[in-house]
Amino acid sequence: MRVIKSLESLTHADAPRAGGKAYNCARLKQAGFPVPDGFVLLAGASDGALVAVELEEALRPFPEETLFAVRSSAADEDGASHSFAGIHETRLNVTRDGLAQAIDACRASVESAQALAYRRTQGLRTDRLETGVLVQAMIRAVASGVAFTINPLTGGREELVISATWDWAKRW
Repeated sequence: MRVIKSLESLTHADAPRAGGKAYNCARLKQAGFPVPDGFVLLAGASDGALVAVELEEALRPFPEETLFAVRSSAADEDGASHSFAGIHETRLNVTRDGLAQAIDACRASVESAQALAYRRTQGLRTDRLETGVLVQAMIRAVASGVAFTINPLTGGREELVISATWDWAKRW
């Protein structure tokens, strides 16, 4: 069984091991939305030699100079009453040489002190924690932002709030 899957090949059956973030990015990409190319290291992938071989294979389509976003993608990361936004690790502008370290950091972040404290506060389990790791090509953005499907200030569920900013260095 493969331990790394491209976003194009990820299926519903992979969702528990890919995690919500990777699975939803895959669904969007498969539906034709402009999602950066990438792949996911499935949770539970522990054979270092197999991971290394599959990682080399997964990187073939990307030019050598490609920088990557490496993001945790735990299966229970976000739910109706909780969100791990900002708690699990994300590494940006990662070179090929830095991928293994960034992947390890993302995997370890599910057991960080802050992640475990948040889990306890939310009544979530704290044993046998694993995460998928989403690796995507970085894009040269001219703006960035976040969309909230619930207003974070008022709790209004009928409001969508988008907070965005220009990358001023690229505008001038």
